[in-house]
Amino acid sequence: MKNYLESSINMNVGKIMANLNYGWNDLCTETTIKTLIEGSAVYLGRNKSKDRPVCVELRDMNDKFHFGMYVQYIKQDEDGADDGSWALSITFDEKDIDHDNWTIVKYPDDQVLAGIIYDVGYTRYGAYYKYSPKETNNTVCDGSPQELFCICVDGIVEYMRANVAIDPELEMTNYFTASAKLEGDGSVYIGVEPSALMKQHIKDDAAIDQAKSAA
Repeated sequence: MKNYLESSINMNVGKIMANLNYGWNDLCTETTIKTLIEGSAVYLGRNKSKDRPVCVELRDMNDKFHFGMYVQYIKQDEDGADDGSWALSITFDEKDIDHDNWTIVKYPDDQVLAGIIYDVGYTRYGAYYKYSPKETNNTVCDGSPQELFCICVDGIVEYMRANVAIDPELEMTNYFTASAKLEGDGSVYIGVEPSALMKQHIKDDAAIDQAKSAA
């Protein structure tokens, strides 16, 4: 399994940002990915529901899906059992999301979600993501957080696809592990598992504080 810092993701994203003439470095890429993942987990922890799964979606200005994180309550199978557990999942594949039966919260449309993500970026990582309202032609300005998040997530996806036959597993310590698999139709499916630290955000506050202290 390759660690994120050993991968070419930072370099590949940096090339894209340089072509866009954005002031950018490796730390910006890492911080942007961490902000999106932890910010989404914090939002889900505060808004989870036992009645139906809740899903955060990242889409670009053309409504193309790039990233999803969702939380669901898994009930025990035993008859009469009231207990269950919370499950947190990450996906880069829109087919994993049940739009008909889940509560879908879209970034950046939901300003509460956007506010939590930006707050996590600032308080945890010292990153300031400025909310960018749509321009008069209903487009989002270049360099908006929406664009930056999508570019960085796509950097992970493209790396996993390129390495599916070489080194198909990737870990970003304390955030996620990913595994790429070649499907029968030639497509690449990327399975993503949130870290134990991220999963603490959908549990109790005391557990979150304890996990952060141990990290």
